[in-house]
This record gives sequence, structure tokens and C-alpha cells, in this order.
Amino acid sequence: MEIKKDILEKLKELKNSQCKKERVHSHALLLLNSGRGIKEVAEIFDVTERSIYNWIKKFNNDGISSVTIKINLLYSHQLLMKE
Repeated sequence: MEIKKDILEKLKELKNSQCKKERVHSHALLLLNSGRGIKEVAEIFDVTERSIYNWIKKFNNDGISSVTIKINLLYSHQLLMKE
């Protein structure tokens, strides 16, 4: 897996996010990019290998938004509910 430099920088920022999903998915993608294997990354995050494959597929299809889109939608919904 090879990720473009500008996307790598965004993933590194998300690794420090307050949101667990953003932290875990971005860190997993960074580890995969550095050469770690699917099985190893799955063990690190205590998820199935199928989950890792799904994260990769979503990332390949949707890019960086695959890591953040659900959080952004939830946040937008919360803002609308406050109004």
C-alpha cells in the first residue's frame, strides 16, 4: 500500500484526533503504508483481518473521507439539532 505524501500528512494529523475511529483507522493505514502486514495490523488493533481489508477498500474508494466522513456527518447532525 502506497499513500501520497499530502494524504500521509493528513493521516498523521488524524492519528492524534479526539475521535477513536479517526485515530485507529488513520494509524492502521499509516502502519500498512510503512510495510506492516494485514494480520499484524489487525492484531495491534484487536480487529479482524476482514475489518482491515474493509478499511483499505473504503480508503482506496473514498480517500481521506473514509476515515472522517461518518464523524463529519454526525457532527453536522448535532449542529442541526442545536438550531
